[in-house]
Amino acid sequence: MKRTASIFVIAALFALAGAHAHAAPGDRPLAAPLFVLDRTDMVNAGAGDMGAPAANGGGIGEIVLAGVSGTVNKALLYWHGVDLDWPAHGYVGGDNRYEQPQIRFNGNPVVGERLGSGGYNNNWGSGTQNAPQKYSAALYRADVTALVTGNGTYTLEGLADGAGHSASGASLIVYFDDGNPANDVRVEHYEAMDSNVDTGKGYHWLSRLPLHYVGGRAELWLHVADGQRNQTDGTFRIRVYPGLLPGDASNFSFSTPYRGQHLWGGDTVPHMLASRPSGGGGLWDIQQFDITPALHQPGEYLVYSYYGVDGIDFLTLMVMQVVQSAPGAPPAVTPWRHDFGDHPQGTPSAPQSFTFHNRQNDSITVTSVTRGHASFSIASDTCTGVSLAPGATCVVEVTCAPNSAPRDFRSQLVFNWQDGFGNARTSGAIERCSGVAEGPVGRIAVDPGEAWLGAVSPGSSSPSRRFTVQSIGDSDATMTKVEVTGAYRLEYAKVEDTCLGSTLAPGEQCHFDLQFRPRPDRPLTTMPAEVVVEFTTPGVMHVPAAIPIGATVAPAADHIFADGFEAP
Repeated sequence: MKRTASIFVIAALFALAGAHAHAAPGDRPLAAPLFVLDRTDMVNAGAGDMGAPAANGGGIGEIVLAGVSGTVNKALLYWHGVDLDWPAHGYVGGDNRYEQPQIRFNGNPVVGERLGSGGYNNNWGSGTQNAPQKYSAALYRADVTALVTGNGTYTLEGLADGAGHSASGASLIVYFDDGNPANDVRVEHYEAMDSNVDTGKGYHWLSRLPLHYVGGRAELWLHVADGQRNQTDGTFRIRVYPGLLPGDASNFSFSTPYRGQHLWGGDTVPHMLASRPSGGGGLWDIQQFDITPALHQPGEYLVYSYYGVDGIDFLTLMVMQVVQSAPGAPPAVTPWRHDFGDHPQGTPSAPQSFTFHNRQNDSITVTSVTRGHASFSIASDTCTGVSLAPGATCVVEVTCAPNSAPRDFRSQLVFNWQDGFGNARTSGAIERCSGVAEGPVGRIAVDPGEAWLGAVSPGSSSPSRRFTVQSIGDSDATMTKVEVTGAYRLEYAKVEDTCLGSTLAPGEQCHFDLQFRPRPDRPLTTMPAEVVVEFTTPGVMHVPAAIPIGATVAPAADHIFADGFEAP
């Protein structure tokens, strides 16, 4: 990967799964992805450092596209700029709005659709924070599919043709089909214009993304304007819910230095060497953030990201791509769950292999593997202390010898590893095992055995989640308790219960339904709990394991970026 050019290639087959277009041109918030591609190849490329007035060579440049092969199915060009009153540096005659829909791409006139304007921009101009042009920024998009034929150099002209105009930069995003489905990715493509500065609406960059994880790698790609080396960056934070267990979460923090550069230094795309004064960088970034370590199994997640002004650089988020391997790729650990079955106390099971895959772009080191409950033992380990190149694997074999019976056991096999930046990460799998005794035995099974009830705004309720209890022993089971326990037990409510007090003959079932109802004053957090199910039986009682549950309190966001666009 060529870091400085911000060119990233992922091979995939194009298939449009859904498209949600905006209803009208002009300023508007964003309610959904612009489109979702289930299978596609993707290249991101860009150009920055073109913010000088047109008379001084600004607003022109080139984007070098590499890694494209086969059929180009969609190519989108984005550009962003501001309008300045700064006569000392050649910016004169503007109207405090970057009205620049008409530009030239590779010599061809194109007309862009304005996606947002009135963007917050108080770093620039003779009056800086108090100047009228502090809300002058605008973002445009043009479909240039017909003009992109493959790899090569594509010229840009006219991004600063208007009086007072200063271009921040441009991104060219190409989705194509190289004919090789082995490297497919799934892309959710979002666009808007959002400042990291609270302009009175109470938000910075804030995104609340539901993620349907299908396996393999997963990452966020952000296209950001106005990054500079001479302004301090803050920390970009991502939280992913749930973790391996439903009450867990994964936290990521990204700050300078990141991949050997400033986080938002304007240096991740080539410079056109026509700088906006005092820029200290190219003012355009395309950054990649890997969240694969947070995704332990295929299913539904919430990705909550935030960037404020804990630094002093004022930035605009324009495009966010959620990119993951297309359906069919396994998660980091396979299998992500394994039931070792029933075994007499002290009798070991056959070994089960757990394969750990390095899904990162860089080499990683596995520092240790922990077995969980004492009933589980690591029989062999080719992972601990090993450095894994991208795509490489290692294997751990585990056995279960129940240390008591009759009883169910649930635990976690955890791979502790260090990523290419020195950050400690974990990946894991769920282990189950049962110690059994001679009957007759009263025994139950609860499905699901763990559950995340989703992301819920404070003061609202999740959909009901049903848990089915079945008698699987050879003696009746009379249900005496179905209770949520733990510090957050009052945030959960039973809305239906056909189990309590019922007697289940072998093979019979009952059910109970739970809702998550967080208080209105709850902040962003995850709330773990357990469901304890107890029963009596005339036979020997097989003690069931508690059921881990969890849910996430997530402040409401009615569109993908908290503001969509910034207007004064």
